[in-house]
Amino acid sequence: MRRGYTQRQIEILTLMAKYGVLGSKIIQSLLKKPISSIRLRESLYGMEKRGLICRIAMGVGGSPMTYWMLPDEDSVKSHALKASGLDQKFFRNKRVRYSHIPHESFCTYVHASLERQMPTLWVYRESTAHFKSLPDHLLSEMAKESGYTPDLCIGVPKKNANSAHGQAGYRWIAVEVDRTNRSKKRIAQRLNIYTKHSAFSGLLYLMPSEAAMCSLTEIYSTRGGKDSFRLRGAANSFLSIGTVENKLFDVNDKPIYCGGFVLPLGTWLSLFSLSDAHERDRYFTEFSVPAMGKLLKDTEDDNDRK
Repeated sequence: MRRGYTQRQIEILTLMAKYGVLGSKIIQSLLKKPISSIRLRESLYGMEKRGLICRIAMGVGGSPMTYWMLPDEDSVKSHALKASGLDQKFFRNKRVRYSHIPHESFCTYVHASLERQMPTLWVYRESTAHFKSLPDHLLSEMAKESGYTPDLCIGVPKKNANSAHGQAGYRWIAVEVDRTNRSKKRIAQRLNIYTKHSAFSGLLYLMPSEAAMCSLTEIYSTRGGKDSFRLRGAANSFLSIGTVENKLFDVNDKPIYCGGFVLPLGTWLSLFSLSDAHERDRYFTEFSVPAMGKLLKDTEDDNDRK
């Protein structure tokens, strides 16, 4: 234990330095040892009084919510990094607009679920030094100038690769998280970037509803993305879509829809260790079952009930 901090305070500082702004519910779910809401609130208020963290109160969906983050002062951030022992390259130094805070929460659940259950992956969050060190060729200059940046990047180690290969020993997957419905035009623009102006091996797109997932699939199939020359026969396994989770989730139990099939997220990610894109597509059909028809039917049933 570092002088002047309890073990719990160090853990909370580490979480905020790594993930950014956090709600009490997320902090409670990320802590290693279970803690009651009352005890957690006492710890957070105590840290606030010491100037270690600050509070943001806002309304989400008509309900009051409290979020916590490190103060903007560089000296406080420096103390937090020193106390947590977190590597500087993982530190999230981002100013978040109030309207974006709920989106940050969803990204944190994805980030934490992946890195805790699949430790061989490299999971990079935007607004970190680690993210900025990603290979330059992943996004074209046009994409960068237009401000297109994925919420997270996942590095999947290639088969037979070792630490000596560094970043070259990984295949990179972009992650987009949409908490609310987007227009078809905006979705099409994003797909155009990832299928034609990037070097990502795959795209995980998490949507707010199954209806939105169906819309995304239609756009991918009809507006040229699926037939992009860059994908070179890997179109079936390139794009996977799922719903956003407002909690930590099991990657081996999280269904994602890909090329008209359904399979666990963990399985889809593991396929990217294979060296050949055509081989990935072949294995893809073995590990999945036809599902898009079921997805469309479920969506129609939901609409009928409404």
